[in-house]
Amino acid sequence: MLQLIKKTLILTVVSTFSIFLLSFILYREFSLLAFINISFVLASIFIFFYLLLFVTKAGFFDAITYSFRKFTKHHSKTENFTVDDLEEMKLPSDIFTQKNTTPILFSGLCLLLIMLLSLVFYY
Repeated sequence: MLQLIKKTLILTVVSTFSIFLLSFILYREFSLLAFINISFVLASIFIFFYLLLFVTKAGFFDAITYSFRKFTKHHSKTENFTVDDLEEMKLPSDIFTQKNTTPILFSGLCLLLIMLLSLVFYY
């Protein structure tokens, strides 16, 4: 649990510094509106990336991948696939190992909370 908090805190702090840096690079000044805009985008990217990994690891794309492979096996004129070939190919849930992606989610949620607090302060 302490390791999770440490990773989340490090990722959030690094992301916040990158938001400040991107604000200076893109807007040539630091403003609260620039901070809100960039933090929203970065938090959305973190949350989207976590959800993509979660859905892939849950096996949602396995059936689709297996169906495409089976279709290719039956309709391919150049390659001859055997049943063993289909069984040996790794599925997307086997390729992406979800070791510990919760710091990505928590960091995205922390950035979203910081953005909402900044938005309240802005208005």
